[in-house]
Amino acid sequence: MNLNAESENLYDYKDVKLFLSNPEISELTEQNKIDLVNSPESALVENAENDLSSNAYEIWIDGKLVTRFSEPISGVKWYSDMEHVIFAKNNSVYIMESTGFNCTELFQLE
Repeated sequence: MNLNAESENLYDYKDVKLFLSNPEISELTEQNKIDLVNSPESALVENAENDLSSNAYEIWIDGKLVTRFSEPISGVKWYSDMEHVIFAKNNSVYIMESTGFNCTELFQLE
């Protein structure tokens, strides 16, 4: 979903996640920064309140089907806010709400 905001208007949107459309990507080589990136996510996933599972075409949360795709998916994981799910499909990485709505391509894999 895209939102166009104008400076003269007042908007009230909740739980908005913003992603750069053209992020600058560089290799992360400092071990202390790598540890910061890895640790919080793994701790959150291990202590997740909702059970996330998937097969080659479906994503399930707490035993309920959230979405089904016509093409294979892989790498299904919780995003760090535990309200979004990240997965790979067709050489791209996507993020979507845990409800199955607003599926958005983040970037393409090489």
